[in-house]
Amino acid sequence: MRTLVVIATLAGLAALAGLATLVALGLAIAPPAYAGEAADTGEAPATPSKPTLDVVLTLAGGRTLECTVLEGTKDGTIKVKSPYGEQTFKRNEWVEARPKTPPAEFAIAKGLYNKRQFGKASDKYQEIYDTYEHLYVLGADALDGKGQALMQLDKYKSALAVYERLFQDYSGADITYLRRYFYAVCLSQVGGEKNFDEAVTQLEGVVAVTDDVITVRSLYQLGLIHNRNKKRLLALRAFMQVFILYRSYQGDNQQEIQALVERARKNAIACCNALGKSSNTSIKRRVGKIKSALEHAGR
Repeated sequence: MRTLVVIATLAGLAALAGLATLVALGLAIAPPAYAGEAADTGEAPATPSKPTLDVVLTLAGGRTLECTVLEGTKDGTIKVKSPYGEQTFKRNEWVEARPKTPPAEFAIAKGLYNKRQFGKASDKYQEIYDTYEHLYVLGADALDGKGQALMQLDKYKSALAVYERLFQDYSGADITYLRRYFYAVCLSQVGGEKNFDEAVTQLEGVVAVTDDVITVRSLYQLGLIHNRNKKRLLALRAFMQVFILYRSYQGDNQQEIQALVERARKNAIACCNALGKSSNTSIKRRVGKIKSALEHAGR
């Protein structure tokens, strides 16, 4: 009897061993997880960390602080980490956050722009904006790059929407005179009385506080806008300012400035021709003298 029990026990163990082998084999040959399907390990997947940025932060009082921007919000509040610990600054408490080393993506986008691949440049700047939106401090640069690329594609309505967002969400050092100029050009190209008025306001603001290449561009654009609206005297004044003030300009972008001065001279003559048809004798006499001087200057 004992022999039979032993035999039965051994048979049972063998059966269990066989079952274990089958289970192990089944696990070994189980089909792999589908692509994108994580194996169930019982642990939540790790959340990718968002990038941070090392900057030199200029505070409202002029003091600078080397720190790392951890996050920002749409109202311009930024959270930073420095040797003093973590600090939070509201938008009115800081002026500029200058990256110690700009992200490499900006160089790539600029390279595409310089190669005149404006569509790809626009997409790259949008990608930069999306990647670093949580930091806030790089957004204005990305939006400006995208806006300029769209302008090169003559997509002024889309570019205007980009600059409107920039002007809505940013302030201080981010609203440069050059960006005001680009914004004004977009406004004037899209057209409409309200847009024309805002473009003139932006350009006059630039002219009032600058005296360089951007001033000449702004004056010339003012002339074009006024001429388009048939405000010939205002157009003539803007074109004459370009011609008189910058005729002997020497400095950066000299070739561009000389070209603008010559175009302003020709546009001023056209304004004189239109004003010469006025019934006002005084205006006709004055513009006649101006026209004669401009024509003589071009010989």
